[in-house]
Amino acid sequence: MVGAEGLHAIMDRDIVAKKSRIVQGEERFFFYNPMWNHFGNFPRPPAGTYFYSGSKQISYFWNMFDQMMIRADLLEYFNDESLKILTSAGSTSLLNSSKRPDKERASDHLPIMFDLDLIKGV
Repeated sequence: MVGAEGLHAIMDRDIVAKKSRIVQGEERFFFYNPMWNHFGNFPRPPAGTYFYSGSKQISYFWNMFDQMMIRADLLEYFNDESLKILTSAGSTSLLNSSKRPDKERASDHLPIMFDLDLIKGV
């Protein structure tokens, strides 16, 4: 996800705005991945889009499998504040009583939503 040979999706808008960097003599273009800001309970719960409580020694519990990435050329049309992990659809909660995705009524993943203001500057 973050490697230059992969998607090169990083968390810093200012770096992504430079569009690319040279890695081992080759130009590699960035994606901006604003999902980094949603790990943990800040700015608001839930702490991820998928919950898994395994029995292994290390468990992150909340995972961020559902993500969005955007190229530098579209950064001006994207407001980070518009990106949300949805916990309801209208009046229907997507969470169970334990505040985890309700896979019985909805899905085991929580959806994400964001706005692109493509009219900006027109």
